Amino acid sequence: MLRFLLLLLFGLGAIPLTRAEPGNALPAIRWVPEMEGVPELNWPRADAQDFAEDRRQMLKAWKEISAAVQQELTAAEVIRLSKWAKPQMQGYGGPPSLEHPDFQPQTVSVAEKQLVFEATLQVLPTHSPIVTRWLKLLVIYDQRRGAISQVVITIRGEVQE
Repeated sequence: MLRFLLLLLFGLGAIPLTRAEPGNALPAIRWVPEMEGVPELNWPRADAQDFAEDRRQMLKAWKEISAAVQQELTAAEVIRLSKWAKPQMQGYGGPPSLEHPDFQPQTVSVAEKQLVFEATLQVLPTHSPIVTRWLKLLVIYDQRRGAISQVVITIRGEVQE
């Protein structure tokens, strides 16, 4: 709302929704509520062996932006993403360090030259003993530019019967 009012009053143009360290352009962060769709995860599966060099390059790019993403990824943001365990999340202490997530290739769009890498950051409080919930970090890596084009933060879960 404030952004909209500033645009109307001052014609400031685009005001970034995320902050970045000087010299490190922070890609867009997409906040996807618990278990809502991430279309890129529907792309064909990516074989880790085929994308080892892309992973190395993505990790270099991640190192440059991880501190800025860490600033954005607060306990309040994670709680906001939660749908089914809101009461259990009230005591949530916050996400772990984003310095060295274990990113693995998940999916690839050959036509768009985009790869999705995923890291499970932590197990989250749950509303049921048969449900496991995880905080997930996805990066969309643009092979053409050799850069991370987007960061996706979401919660995923699984029922274990």
